[in-house]
Amino acid sequence: IAACIKGNEHLQSINLGNNNLTNDGEDMSAVLKLAEVLPPTSITSLDVEGPPLPIDELRGTKPVDAIALANKGLGVASGIIIAACIKGNKHLRSLNLANNKYGNDCRAVLKLAEILPSTSIASLNLASNSINAEAGIKLAEAFKQMPKLTSVNIASNYLTNNGKDMSAVLKLAEILPSTKISLLNLSKNLIGTGGPEGNIALAEAFAKTPSLTEVNLSANMLCSNGNSLLTLVAVQKLCEVLPRTNISTLDLSENRIKDECGIKLAEACKNLKSVNLRLNPLGANPNTKKAFKDFAPGLEVKW
Repeated sequence: IAACIKGNEHLQSINLGNNNLTNDGEDMSAVLKLAEVLPPTSITSLDVEGPPLPIDELRGTKPVDAIALANKGLGVASGIIIAACIKGNKHLRSLNLANNKYGNDCRAVLKLAEILPSTSIASLNLASNSINAEAGIKLAEAFKQMPKLTSVNIASNYLTNNGKDMSAVLKLAEILPSTKISLLNLSKNLIGTGGPEGNIALAEAFAKTPSLTEVNLSANMLCSNGNSLLTLVAVQKLCEVLPRTNISTLDLSENRIKDECGIKLAEACKNLKSVNLRLNPLGANPNTKKAFKDFAPGLEVKW
């Protein structure tokens, strides 16, 4: 089919749904061939596994600023085709692919990382897509080559392989200062369970990234470790660097942050506009709340 539609200027829609194009995910050769031949055709709609993909919008032949394909149940095949189609699209500014079914092997995300630098995307949402450390590294390398990228959401993924591999966090910390990213959402990636090295590197990167104004680190178990020194190191490092950043909005909810960090955190946040501390132990201590009022009277604190 792929070989036959190559260069077809009349065909506009193809439905290949409810087939087994990938041999149960074992063989992507047909999908890769399909992705290869699509750009020169006049096809505007393609269904391979779920809702039809807007091929003309993805390719840029029908220029749009934003494409939202979140929560569509798209699998690996759709992900690879999306990546192939957006190659060189200079019209697209926002791409939302959150909460799809790209699979633990991350082949679709790896293909996307390869293509992203050829686009002009400013806002990218890849939350809840089972992105692992390997794919996280490739994405970070792509971000470095995307001068227009300002908003990144990679929340609710497996960037640390459940706390066992901090290489993607370290890579992100390495490239972040060379980007223009202003909004970074790393919520629910178990960043706090992989030891202090990644947490320290990430905090230091915040101070070296002047464009960064909004950071979400919620539900990362920053204070999860039983060792008292390691338990506090991530938050203490963040307290140290925050005054040297341009961050104005910070989400630290659901991180088991304890009273020991309360006063330091209050002082560190005095230049921020908003901080979310919901579902942390320190919120139950009236002395901590008083410290925030004393050090940062103009700060909006969500308890």
